[in-house]
Parts: sequence; C-alpha cells; structure tokens
Amino acid sequence: AEDGIRDRSPSRGLGDVYKRQGRFSSYNTILFSALLIWATALLGAIITSIMIGIPTYEPIMLVGGAMILVLLIILELVSIDLGDGLLLSPAPALMIAGFAMTTWNVLIPAVIIGTLVPGIIRKRMRFAITEAGGRTLAVALLAPVYMLAHPGGMYSLNTWHGLIGMLVMGSSIYLIESLTSAAHQFGPLLQRCLHVLRKMRWYALATLPIGGLLGQLWVVGPLAFIPGLVTLALLQHLFRAQIRLELTSQAFQKLATQHSERGERLEHLQSLTTSMIG
Repeated sequence: AEDGIRDRSPSRGLGDVYKRQGRFSSYNTILFSALLIWATALLGAIITSIMIGIPTYEPIMLVGGAMILVLLIILELVSIDLGDGLLLSPAPALMIAGFAMTTWNVLIPAVIIGTLVPGIIRKRMRFAITEAGGRTLAVALLAPVYMLAHPGGMYSLNTWHGLIGMLVMGSSIYLIESLTSAAHQFGPLLQRCLHVLRKMRWYALATLPIGGLLGQLWVVGPLAFIPGLVTLALLQHLFRAQIRLELTSQAFQKLATQHSERGERLEHLQSLTTSMIG
C-alpha cells in the first residue's frame, strides 16, 4: 500500500501459504510419477525386445493395429468420467484383444496415439500422458506372457494355458491402469490405490472377459468381431446409466438432508418465538 492507503486484496496468512505449498508438492509428485512410469515403460520395451525380439510387420497386423487405434480414440471419447481424473474406459479390454489383433510393437504406438488424441480433445492431457505411459508399460511387460500362453503367437482360449494367460494379462492390465490412475490422486499411495480399485472393480470384472472374447472373435474373422464390439458398447452404456443413477440418488439424499436440517432450525426458531411471547 502507498500513501497510507491499504491494499484492497486480502492478505494471505500462513495457512494459505502452506496450502499452496502442499498443492505444488502434490503436483510435483504427479509429475515425478509420470516420468517414472514412462521411464519404466521404455525400459520394459527394451527388455521385451531383447527377450522375444521385434516381430516383422505383416499387412493383417497393421490392419489390426489401425483398428485398435481407431476404436481406442472413439471409446476413450465416450468413457465415463468419475471426476478427479478417473475414467471408466474400455481401453484395457481393447488392449487384451490387441495382442490377438497385432504384434506388440505395433500395439504400443496404437495405444499411445489412441490415448493421447482423446486426451487432447477432452482437455485432460495431463492425465492422458500418464495413462499412455502406463498402457505402454502394460503392453511391454505382457508381451512375453502372451508368447508363453499362446505358443506360435496363435491366440486361443480353447486351452487352459491360453485361458489362464488371458486372465493374468487382463488382471495385470487393469492393475497397472489402477496404479496409473492413482498417480493423479492426492494422499497416501495405498489409500489412493484402494480408492481407484474400489471405483473400477465391477467394471474391470465385467469388461475383462469381453476383451478376451474380442481377441477370439478377431481370430475367427473380422466380421465376427462386430458382435463383440456391440456387447462392449452396450456394457459401457449400462455402466454410464448406473453412474448417472447413483449421482441422482446422491443429489436427492443431499436435498433430503438439507430439508431435514432446515426443518429442525425452523422448529427451533418456533420454540424460541413461543417462549419469548410467553
């Protein structure tokens, strides 16, 4: 302030300073988590390329990669926003099917682009960068598992090792997806992870087998792949309707609580008025 005139803007106390510092430290933690995820993903891709080699490109594999890319962009745009950077996205189901549709070295760029483009469109790029890193890590780590579960690279759920491999891969993808989403949250790491897992558990259990089924249908033929996509789209619609119903129910409960509190206040005021008159 100059000439004895106090500045109109309110002064910030130590509490505001500490809150700002906590917010900045949290954002720094998120940035560090994103860098760590991407570094681990790159290291995983290098190790996988050494272990199983880099497959050669084939036209059908490029078609499958392009299909995964387009579907990821479309389905990420209609994913269900739960707030705090959390999405119920069918991307993990598509990634399970992606191992049957293309090679891991084609699947990685398809997953990266298919995650970042919707992030730009929906203006959630900060979250999309971390999610792309986590999905790259999942593909890199699970490519050797896929080769063990499906010798020769032929996807099949008609064998025990193929079925168990699909369950292991699907569970691992959803676990990495949950850990990646937890990096966007504030608070202790274990608490964040449990919060995300609680939010995603039923969705993951419902979409995991559909991802495995999509891969099997692609092996049967591209046209057989369409009914599986319709099933996935209907499931996404059902979960969206459930989330809307839960939000509406919570809003009604909040209104009922406010109405009850106002009624109690009114009764209190009426009793005070009666006692004053008496």
